[in-house]
Amino acid sequence: GRVVYFFPSHVLVGCIGGIGAFIIATSVEVSTNTVFHFTLEGVEECFIRHMHLWLPVLAFEVVLRILLKGFGDKYPLLAPIYY
Repeated sequence: GRVVYFFPSHVLVGCIGGIGAFIIATSVEVSTNTVFHFTLEGVEECFIRHMHLWLPVLAFEVVLRILLKGFGDKYPLLAPIYY
């Protein structure tokens, strides 16, 4: 309830954004089995050298989004059945 109003909104947005960045970095590390660093070398190692690991996941996600856009209203169980 009211506890949220004691914190400034920019502090809450920063905390939520930090959690999102942590989740993204951790998911990249798990997907590529490497340690991700927020440097140019870290991005190159995780995304360029290990493209064969995350590119199929991205392709499946794009196909799912296209299918949901076209058939999501008609078939509500499309996403759970897809995976």
